[in-house]
Amino acid sequence: MIDFKKMTDNKAYMKRLSKVRKIADTLLEGPRSIMFPEDPKGRKLWLEPVIRMRTHWIPSRESDSLIVYTVPNCLERKPASPVMVRHTKWKTGIDWELCKKEERDWPSIATSHCILSTDQITSVDEMLHKLDESLPSFSFPVEGLDLPGAAGSYIHPENAVIVSEIVNNRLCRITRFCYIELAWIPIESAWTKLDRCWTSLFETLMDIAQVSALPATSVVEKYDTDPAAFAENLRTAAKKEESEE
Repeated sequence: MIDFKKMTDNKAYMKRLSKVRKIADTLLEGPRSIMFPEDPKGRKLWLEPVIRMRTHWIPSRESDSLIVYTVPNCLERKPASPVMVRHTKWKTGIDWELCKKEERDWPSIATSHCILSTDQITSVDEMLHKLDESLPSFSFPVEGLDLPGAAGSYIHPENAVIVSEIVNNRLCRITRFCYIELAWIPIESAWTKLDRCWTSLFETLMDIAQVSALPATSVVEKYDTDPAAFAENLRTAAKKEESEE
């Protein structure tokens, strides 16, 4: 016998979780620029991202985002120009459980910002140089359109390594001349130079972010789509859909 109530409950759960995930993804992706309260419109100074790093830990069901913001090239950079790290943590496991029971208008997420010291800037700059140099070591499988025939008939390449999905890493690097986005599952037994450099920088930024967080009111985040307005639009759309069912 088909359990229609269970099917309805699962559908409602997926809708609630999908709404929360969309908001969380926006916050994890971070703002396009950051200003300060004394100049909230960025008439004199603003910061833009040069690198976004993001990971999702499947066993602990948590996502972390670390973004480095600097003064853009179109402005005059000075020795005292700020370099900022933005850290966002989404406790996905909490929202997965809560969405089974109730509507969630906002994810279980927290964001902090910190300004790097001169020594920290030097250290991060060195590690970022190493990360840039490691990018050619990223291994990309050659598949074309991947047209082997029926599902399940694909033959794995020689020496292919099948890994269990424990952690997902993402990287977005922005420079004056290049823009690159990568997403991958690291193979613990066969780390590449990219894996090592990525992890080293990620752990350093995490340590900085957890020790030197600024008060939440000390920055102004600017998005193409404001997360609060986006959340309100999702609530309105959900209510409209419910009324039409």
